[in-house]
Amino acid sequence: MSNIITVFFITVHILPFLFIRAGHSLASFLFVIYIFTAYLLGWYMARIFSNQNQQKSNMISFTKCRSHSLIAVASAYLLLRVPYVTEIFQAFVSGDFATYALQRAKARYSGESMGFIYNIGTVMFICFLGLAGTYIGIYQQNIVKAYKRDKSKQSVLLILSLIVLMILVESSSLARAGVVMALTVFFANYLYAKRIDFQNIAYPKLMIFGAKITFFMLLIFYFSAYFRLSDNADVAALLIEKTYVYFIGPHESFSTWLSRSHESLFTSYGYNTFTSVFKLLGVTTQQGHYDKFVDSQTNIFLLYRGLLQDFGLILTGVIVIGLSYLANYSDAYLHRLPGLVIAAKASVCMLLFLFISPFIFTTFLVGFVLSNVLQKTVYKRVQYPC
Repeated sequence: MSNIITVFFITVHILPFLFIRAGHSLASFLFVIYIFTAYLLGWYMARIFSNQNQQKSNMISFTKCRSHSLIAVASAYLLLRVPYVTEIFQAFVSGDFATYALQRAKARYSGESMGFIYNIGTVMFICFLGLAGTYIGIYQQNIVKAYKRDKSKQSVLLILSLIVLMILVESSSLARAGVVMALTVFFANYLYAKRIDFQNIAYPKLMIFGAKITFFMLLIFYFSAYFRLSDNADVAALLIEKTYVYFIGPHESFSTWLSRSHESLFTSYGYNTFTSVFKLLGVTTQQGHYDKFVDSQTNIFLLYRGLLQDFGLILTGVIVIGLSYLANYSDAYLHRLPGLVIAAKASVCMLLFLFISPFIFTTFLVGFVLSNVLQKTVYKRVQYPC
């Protein structure tokens, strides 16, 4: 798992800075080196302590969820989304799905409130994908061979079918952020469930795994973006530009902000990173409080902008070290400390969902916590050395 997280960090956090159209300033160049060094330090610390953990134990801890939890959450989601599922079915039958998706997107971008019931459905969506990640990861793992025998292939296929249906429903309103956040929870749980299998993964297999994930994510992105732009004449050119805006644009926007902004750092004390916690505590918050800065391509900003404004430069480095340590320490066989598994999965989520901290969304926080509550930690003896 550590290898996958590290390759992802280099590919998605670091490399896009090499392809931004705007020129680099000394500040942005040094910051990239700073966060890369912080990540490597956390990685190195995790390697030391996880190796010590493995030498002392022949047991492995992992989380599992029961099938009835998946059924209950999926049923709740489908009941809450019945009106939308019906509309989507009718749009497909009439052959007018593109128009339907475009109208839903316009309504959402015009500020139409989706309502409390819709948000609860989003929580169920995120929770289900978290549980599904664990369930499928346990089914596919090799380290504890005996345990996975009670997971039927038919159950996994049913879960995958439900995931596809849910993504279709959520993508019909072009809510890409919600879909990506849910997939982030899925992969965090999936990687944790198979973390020992991934420890010694061969480089070619790692590249194949990464290519599959990239293809799947791009498919979702282009699916939703196409229907939003389908009434434009040159859809292909716009899709290429949107690819830059969403995958390189945030790095360019952050680099521009870092170079030209005069905003004070270390002033919001966690507000921009953990907005959902402030909301639950009753603190008044402003939704979507980041606007385009100067001439940047996008109003999407990186996780690091929120961290810098919340905690300043030094503590941002400390936090990146901590995220790296927890995410990479997941490779350890045993996690006995209370809350360590949840902290490790939360760290993986923050590293995977680079654009912003996913914990600014209350729906994500509640869905993430609920998916962990519905799982329990179990311990099994390792059947062969890794």
